[in-house]
Amino acid sequence: MTEVESSDLSKLTSVRHKCPACFKQYKRKEHLVEHVKHSNHSIHQPKCPVCKKHCKSLESLREHAIGSLSKGCCAKAFIDKGCSLCLDIFDTSYARNAHEKLCGLSPAHPVS
Repeated sequence: MTEVESSDLSKLTSVRHKCPACFKQYKRKEHLVEHVKHSNHSIHQPKCPVCKKHCKSLESLREHAIGSLSKGCCAKAFIDKGCSLCLDIFDTSYARNAHEKLCGLSPAHPVS
């Protein structure tokens, strides 16, 4: 087997199957199918407006977007144009500032 053929073979064997809701990855498609059957993803779960990841709670979404475990592109979008209370993203920082004055959600309390 040539070097090119072996690299093509390794690409085929490293295919990952991603859950479209939470982005968990599985080596085998049947494991993804089992995950989808038992995960109970819902359209009502909070979803990141940047990367479309579903989260179990608004607190999990907040951690994903602006917390210590934030993803780079999501964190940048939320810092620039996102409401830190309801986690909506706006077209401009001016629109965000106007919204934050009227946003009815209470701020998150830090976990001690």
